This record gives sequence, C-alpha cells and structure tokens, in this order.
Amino acid sequence: MSYESLDAVAAFRDLHATLGRQLDLVLEDARTPDEASQGAMFLLRVLAMSTEVVADSNPRAPHWARMDTPGRNVGGDNPDAEYDSIRLDGQFRYRITGNAGSVAHFSMTFNGGGSGRRSTFDYRNERTIGLDARGDYTLILSATQPTEPGTWIATPEGIYSILVRQFIGDRANEILATYDIEVLDDAAALARQPYTDDEIGERIRAAASGFEIMTQLHRLVYPELFDQPHVFVSNNSDGFGADISGTDNLYMFATFDLADDEALVIDLQPLEVSYWNIVVMTRFHETIDYLTRQMSRTMANVVPEADGTIRLVLTHGRAVHPNWLDTAGHRYGVLVLRWVGPRDAVTDMPVARVVEVAEFADEVGA
Repeated sequence: MSYESLDAVAAFRDLHATLGRQLDLVLEDARTPDEASQGAMFLLRVLAMSTEVVADSNPRAPHWARMDTPGRNVGGDNPDAEYDSIRLDGQFRYRITGNAGSVAHFSMTFNGGGSGRRSTFDYRNERTIGLDARGDYTLILSATQPTEPGTWIATPEGIYSILVRQFIGDRANEILATYDIEVLDDAAALARQPYTDDEIGERIRAAASGFEIMTQLHRLVYPELFDQPHVFVSNNSDGFGADISGTDNLYMFATFDLADDEALVIDLQPLEVSYWNIVVMTRFHETIDYLTRQMSRTMANVVPEADGTIRLVLTHGRAVHPNWLDTAGHRYGVLVLRWVGPRDAVTDMPVARVVEVAEFADEVGA
C-alpha cells in the first residue's frame, strides 16, 4: 500500500529537502574546515530543538518545551538565560499561573502563526504581567473576555506560541520564575483526542519552517559585519522582529577575526539597565561548550575599571584579564551585547581593538 497521499508523508519529504538545502547553505558560508564541521552539528541541534519545541507540541495537552539544553544553545540564545516555548490553539482556553521569582528579567512573548516569520500580538514582562505582592500572577488566554480572575490575554484564531525569557545575572542568588499551564473546559477529553494526518503534517511543516529560519540567522542578522570585523552596530526588535529578538532589548553586534596570537580588547560604557550581558557565538549564531568555557558574562560577573567603564578581552583560550572571554577555538565569530530596558537608547558603541596576546598579558601584569 502506498502512503504517498498522506499529508504527513508529503510534509516529511519537504523537511528532507530542507535539510539538504540548509547543509549546502552552511557549507557555502563556512570559511574553515572547523566551521563546516561545527555547522553540520549545528544543523542537527537546530533540528532537535525544532522537533522538541514544534513537532512534539500538543495544544490539547500543552507542555513547556526547553529551547536550550546543557549541550544546545542555538539561534542566538543567551546562555545566561532560560528559554521555554509552548504552542497553543486559539480555539481553546488556557490558564497560566506562577511566580516571577527574582531573576533580572522575566517576559512572555505571544506570537501568532504556526509557520514562517511570526507577528507578536501580546507581550508581558515582570512589570506588566500582573504580579501581586508575593510576585504571583495568573493569565487567562482566550478569544473572548473571561469570567475567571486574572490578566486576560486575547488570543487569535489558529495556532500561536509563547516564548518565555528569563535573563539571569547571578544564578547562585536569583530564583527562577515559574509558569504552569492548564486547559480550561474539557481538558481531559481534549487530551485524549488523536491527531489527524492534516494536523501531523502541519506540525512537521512548522518544525521545518522554524528550522529553516534558525539555520540562516547569520544571513538575516548583519551578514555584512563579517566583511568589517570588530565594529559594533545596534538594533532592537523593531529591526529584527519580536519573533527572534527580545521586545525590551537593545542589541549591539560585532564580528571578530582573530589569529591564534591575537586578542580583541573591548571597552564599553555600561548603560543604566536592569540586566546586560555579552555572548560569544560562532558564525552560525551558536554558543558552544558554554558550560565548560567562558563564552559569556553578565553585569554580575565583570570587574569594572576605576572610571566605571568595562573592559572585556577575547582570546583563544588564554585568560589574560579578569573579564576574559573565550573564542572556543573559532577564528571567526559573532559578539552580541544585550541591554534590557533602553531599547531606544542612543549611545556610543563599544570600541574594539586587536592586540598581540603576549603584549597585552605583559601590560596587565605590569
């Protein structure tokens, strides 16, 4: 018996073709053998995330899916953060309850649409989510005005998603937020309904769409910076879209190109914000080995200069400064600064300069 007429089969064949195209794209853009090899692993990690977050979602019995794991930090994610995602259906009603904890930043971005670039229809952070005196909150997600108590989120027709961001300055001293979800109205009966072929096809296509977008971020976000390394530029979600960037964030981007004996010295004036960090990523916007390497720093683990400015030093595995960052062996890569709060700020860009590692080590020692 042939099953080629099934939508799920057709969707999977489309996914197979997408995998081949994205591998060709990664190999075309890689500039070293290491980048090509890492790029192949990067594709596998993005596929795993897309499967877990999208294809394995179940709006009838929803669960939060972790986007980052101890071995996976792709899509320009912040390793000093927690990311959870969920896909829901506008025909059902939901309630989310939890506590904001004490993290530096906690937000939920509500995006409509199941596939492709999505638009944001609501956004809540620790100031607007409706916290009581204990930091607890209740959200009611429904198409019409609910009778249940809580903050109402008016939902659109069809599939939509929520992305939770928790930005953490100091994990030893901050308490993570919580967010439990339940289906209102006939939850048990909904959970037992099997998915149809059309619905499975939709989930596979949505996973393929997410995979395609995430694996070409390096072509969507300032690809021209690779031709002019060590120069920072800035943007916010108005430029990038809130489906791939934080609504409250001001971003500063640069690329780097460092020989084995070189270091990149970055000097910046910190802004008055609730949270900031800097992340080192590969060409493909992946932070690798972030549990064992110093791939990021937050405002809580940097030592300021005497005048209050911050100096950061990027090298290939050699700690020559208290605010050291590691390239993880990559000659080329991306640097991302996130500032939470002043998304429209006009300020001086960080200044970066390349120096000889040995000379800089002598300077610091002196």
